[in-house]
Amino acid sequence: MQVFSGKIRPRGELGTEVVRKDLTAPEVMVLKELHGEDGVVDLQLVRSDNRRQDDEYGRIVRKYGRTDAGRAAISSLFGSPQNPNVPTSLKGFKETASTKVNEKAEGK
Repeated sequence: MQVFSGKIRPRGELGTEVVRKDLTAPEVMVLKELHGEDGVVDLQLVRSDNRRQDDEYGRIVRKYGRTDAGRAAISSLFGSPQNPNVPTSLKGFKETASTKVNEKAEGK
């Protein structure tokens, strides 16, 4: 599963940015659903890991499923809780030169 670092702009507000590390691909999708496409910026691929999709779904539900908006985002993005479709990568994410430099620095 792809793991990123990036900045979150709550509700897409330009004046507020929160730096986050260890954002998984599905978590980025939930954050974009909650804060808008411009609410998650400066994404950089940090690594890929072997995280299980059902474990990640459970983590996301525990973290973001406490609000109506979070539950709606999770349901909209991943479908039924009995058989969720949790992606391991971000569709359309393009690696930048800085991403490749970070991977080389980590020995990948």
